[in-house]
Amino acid sequence: MRISDSAIEIARKADKRLVLIDYDGTLVPITKNPKEALLDRKGKKILKDLAAKDDVIIVTGRSMRSIREVFDIELPIVANHGFEFYRVMEPDGFERFEHYKKSAERIYEYFKGIKTKGAMVEYKTFGVALHYRNADEREFFEELKQMLVGLDMDEMHIEQGKKIVELRPNEDWNKGKVVQYLMSLFKGLPIYIGDDNSDELAFEAIGEKGITIAVGKEETKAQYILKDHKEVLNFLSSLTEDSSLTEDSSLTEDSSLTEGER
Repeated sequence: MRISDSAIEIARKADKRLVLIDYDGTLVPITKNPKEALLDRKGKKILKDLAAKDDVIIVTGRSMRSIREVFDIELPIVANHGFEFYRVMEPDGFERFEHYKKSAERIYEYFKGIKTKGAMVEYKTFGVALHYRNADEREFFEELKQMLVGLDMDEMHIEQGKKIVELRPNEDWNKGKVVQYLMSLFKGLPIYIGDDNSDELAFEAIGEKGITIAVGKEETKAQYILKDHKEVLNFLSSLTEDSSLTEDSSLTEDSSLTEGER
């Protein structure tokens, strides 16, 4: 079933909300060139209107440098799966992650030698990302498998997302832990919206304490599902004081916003 009017009304009438939003695939469509994933004027206005009353925080897997290149609104950002913070206080003891920077530099230099056409290597301060959206997938993974044989992982582990393989610190620190931390800092009804596998841990962290929405996926631990970034913006717009559900909104009786698998 689609999200109920009562659930939307609960979100709308909450005295205070903590709105946590992924970026790529959630606020903007995923693009072949990450630098082209720009939020349009309408989207910026919706976020600014929402942030005038609520705490709105971008929670993204992008590095801080990468997200700041495409997102110029002065909102708090937790980037790099929780390893970089902007306008949000870092957790106590965060300095324990500093030693991973040298490992990330070494691993980045190693993977710069990848030969698969279209593959891109990104240095992410605390880790390394290998993008294969523009590469032949079979060729990419064959070469990756070979390169991993000769690599000293140095306390890193591998995570796979949408057309991306990441080497991150082997720590119990992820979007789920980030959400728990943010809920301890900010009050209000937590609402989390995301589209990637890494967002599933955030959905779990919130559970029944708030509203969780997956974008463009059916197998999810989120409570509800939205089809794409356009429906996300319509939903966020519905939360602002001066907006309402309109006839041409994606949140109508024919909406594809459905209840996800719990």
